[in-house]
Amino acid sequence: VTPQAQPGNPRPRLFRLPADEALINRMGFNNHGAQALATRLGELRQRPIPLGISIGKAKVTPPEQAVSDYVAALHLLFDHADYIAINVSSPNTPGLRTLHDRPQLDSLLTALQHENHLLATSRGRKPRPRHTAAKVIKQQDPPAKPYRDEPIPDHHRKARKKKNERP
Repeated sequence: VTPQAQPGNPRPRLFRLPADEALINRMGFNNHGAQALATRLGELRQRPIPLGISIGKAKVTPPEQAVSDYVAALHLLFDHADYIAINVSSPNTPGLRTLHDRPQLDSLLTALQHENHLLATSRGRKPRPRHTAAKVIKQQDPPAKPYRDEPIPDHHRKARKKKNERP
């Protein structure tokens, strides 16, 4: 989810490739915005399972203002998630992949950890562990079972080897 609503890519944007046993997702991070999600989640009485929320920058946000988008989304959704995943790999979001560069990723993680610390302590909670870009980059495979406050590796490709079909 992004801080502000965005429509995503034009339809069609999800393609099944049965012969390749594959799906192609070109959704474009469509969502109603972090505030709308926070409102809906606030109306739930209880969640039967842990809830993770993936946050990212809006398509219209310039890359140099990306950190403020992530911090805004974290601030709005902090009380509603069991964990928050930081999405820095949406191929349809202009400039997002610049956050893969070590200095930008360090800056983003530092800002989010600072906000996390402020939010946690203001609610009487213990702040979650700090992560550096080095730890996120080093984590290549998901752990055998997910642990809270650990990086969630994910891979988005801009291209694929075409086998049998194309969308």
